[in-house]
Amino acid sequence: GGGVERGDVKQVDLRKQFEWCLKAAKQGHVAAQHNAGVALMDGTGIDSDPAQAVDWYRKAALGGSLEAKCNLGMCFIQATGVAEDKLEGVALVRTAAEAGYDLAQFNLAVCLGTGLCGAPDEPQSVEWLRKSADQAFVPAMEQLATALRDGRGCAENTLEADAWEAKVARAR
Repeated sequence: GGGVERGDVKQVDLRKQFEWCLKAAKQGHVAAQHNAGVALMDGTGIDSDPAQAVDWYRKAALGGSLEAKCNLGMCFIQATGVAEDKLEGVALVRTAAEAGYDLAQFNLAVCLGTGLCGAPDEPQSVEWLRKSADQAFVPAMEQLATALRDGRGCAENTLEADAWEAKVARAR
């Protein structure tokens, strides 16, 4: 469901897709709970409602979704749909990062590198960038190359920076 046939082109009815997603989410389907949160956060197929998005992220996170833990953590860090709680936010993002989720590793690296959630810790930031980059997450690869080139949080290493930049070029 969710598509409307028109000649050779299938037009997507985002509202209908959201309705089906919400139906599955209400039945406890963890991926659907996360997807409902994303749709509500972005306003895809439904009016944007960050507070409701947080509720669905929370349910999906309790069901084990790493994506939902990461998104919920970022909501706490950025005070989106929920009161700001940077400690809770970083804990959620870190949990997803430690479980191997590349976007969470990248987000944790950004938080650590910028001091978004406390004093900056550039060496720890580079460690998390490397973990995310090792999974071919392009934004992490780009930032790791920059850190290596600038010697930010690590020893300057232009050869390794060049290698990461080449990987980014191949990934694009």
